[in-house]
Amino acid sequence: MIIHSGIVTLDFDPDTEILVTEMPDVSHLAAPEVGFCLDVILDSIRGFHVEGLLLDATQSPEGAGDGANGDLARKFTEELGSTCVRKVARIGTADALGMQEAAQPQTIARPFFRDFATKPEGMRWLMDK
Repeated sequence: MIIHSGIVTLDFDPDTEILVTEMPDVSHLAAPEVGFCLDVILDSIRGFHVEGLLLDATQSPEGAGDGANGDLARKFTEELGSTCVRKVARIGTADALGMQEAAQPQTIARPFFRDFATKPEGMRWLMDK
């Protein structure tokens, strides 16, 4: 079920508890717009029981997660630690999303991030309990 469609599209499947997000090309957005997208995702995660998150950033070029967007992505990653999300599948480069494994504070045990080239690969991993 589509729960948000705007700058970012969110599609939640309550049967699998997976939220699929399609991020726009963030290189063309101002930091407040990127922050809005990430806040919409976090609000949806908190409003539904989301255990798996698929972040599709294939529209963003490599390097789009640098600077202010990178700071927003690190904050987003930290806030995911306080949700029930256990797995995050990133489609596209981790660099485009601005989220690196090393950026996660060591105190956050979850969620577990993994990068994939395609959505079907990421979905298979998310559905593998």
